[in-house]
Amino acid sequence: MSSSLFAASAMEAPMSSSLGAMGPLLRKLHALLAPDYRLPKPLKHGIELLKEDLEELSADLLEQSMADTPNHKAVYWMDEVRELSYEAEDCIDDMMLRHTGDGAKTRPVRSHRVSRVKVSRLFKSIKPRTRVSKIAELRTLVLEASERRERYHLDDCASSSSRVFTGHNRVPGLYGQLTGFLVGVDDLKIKLTKWLTEDADQQLKVMCIDGPAGVGKTTLAKQLYRELGEQFDCWAFVRASRMSDTKRLLGDILSQVQRCRLPSYSCEVQNLIDNLMKYLQDKRYFIVIDDLWETTTWDIVKSAFPDGKNYSRIITTAETDSVALECCGYQSDNILKMKPLGSHASAELFFSIVFGSEHRCPDQLKEVSDRIIRKCGGLPLATICIAGLLASQMDNSELWHHLQKCLCSKLSTSPTLEEMLKEVLNLSYSSLPYYLKTCLLYLTMYPEGYTMWKVDLLKQWISEGFITAKEEKEVEEMADSYFYELVNRGMIQPEQINHNDEVYSCTMHHTQCQICDQAIRCNTVAIAITFLFWTSQMFAF
Repeated sequence: MSSSLFAASAMEAPMSSSLGAMGPLLRKLHALLAPDYRLPKPLKHGIELLKEDLEELSADLLEQSMADTPNHKAVYWMDEVRELSYEAEDCIDDMMLRHTGDGAKTRPVRSHRVSRVKVSRLFKSIKPRTRVSKIAELRTLVLEASERRERYHLDDCASSSSRVFTGHNRVPGLYGQLTGFLVGVDDLKIKLTKWLTEDADQQLKVMCIDGPAGVGKTTLAKQLYRELGEQFDCWAFVRASRMSDTKRLLGDILSQVQRCRLPSYSCEVQNLIDNLMKYLQDKRYFIVIDDLWETTTWDIVKSAFPDGKNYSRIITTAETDSVALECCGYQSDNILKMKPLGSHASAELFFSIVFGSEHRCPDQLKEVSDRIIRKCGGLPLATICIAGLLASQMDNSELWHHLQKCLCSKLSTSPTLEEMLKEVLNLSYSSLPYYLKTCLLYLTMYPEGYTMWKVDLLKQWISEGFITAKEEKEVEEMADSYFYELVNRGMIQPEQINHNDEVYSCTMHHTQCQICDQAIRCNTVAIAITFLFWTSQMFAF
């Protein structure tokens, strides 16, 4: 991509984790040069020069951010430039505000921002002389940043690192397939279906689906819940998390079985248990508790489930044997071990997503496809993420071979399934365009295991300035397309879906949460938080 195209991309960019405030800053400088402002010639000339310098710097920043694995110097430099963009935007905002006097729109508050270069100190040292001198000071800082890029030899780093992953191609509409795509688990599904509907034992029974992260436990449990839930008097599907929150878990269950609003956060755990016990006493209920991590959580929650001998059933999912045994009262027969997919089932899943079926795969991609599939370790989540990435690049054989080499280099020694999943998800995250990274990282503001409503997310993305378009309708459509692209790439998992395959809510896998948290810590990403007030009260239950 040429530097002019990079600059044009940066000019159109919203506030983002990759480019900082470069997009809004360039647009504001462009606005200042409009005839409406009637600036003095020296000031206008200075702004023109600053805009040219920033366009070049933003093109360099965009190019560096598109590298697969930037080195430490590149990461350090990108952090400096992003910080500079924020401080420069503050300065331009102040200038526009003083010039117009009508309250120019200010940039939202940012969190998770750690300044490596204290640019703000430099601005404090700028005496309020003239606007021309302020622009000159900004130009000096921009030129110094460009000089550091040359001193760090970052052009060599960027050219040696492939950027084939960052095309703006839209992923085909796959989410209808992915949300309920189960292969290789027919026997498990049949066994659980019979247990839920045909078991003659009237007593309350608990079954646990046990297996490694990304193996498909949640997908299986969710499909059974959707297909069979309405055969019971009441039903609920709730998700636990690594950070135990028993009160939220009990509140979720009570709200779903009663089909009512969430109880007050001030409600005590014992009151929630008593209310659940009373409501479920004479009912046949079906509860799914997904992703249990602590035996102590189960010890508390299980006391809310009465055994009224009404054929009630509970399904839990867990990654550890100790939790699975605890859930099932140490009856190993009630534990279903979910194993990774075999080679045939993995290939079926991969090719169905990328090509529609295996026989549609071009001959020149069959061998590299097999190698990529093997590196996914039979984990459906890893397979879906890689397939979602490649589905928009079916004609780009360079990308396929590069991705396979990346996976082989990272997973050369006998990796564990957990290591395989993390590496695939990390590679998938790195391949996201900057605008999707920003939207995805915003989701980390929610607690792990939280169900996020699509309509709320889109409003928040738009409110924070992550989406840019000329018309309001275009902004909404673009935000919607970003959401489904993240679903298609396996970055977020659909939760509630209507009969037209429209996703109403979503969640994020805990391994993906870890990767996003790491990205924020390592890259000092800036994320706006003006729309939400992050209090424990807000996220009760």
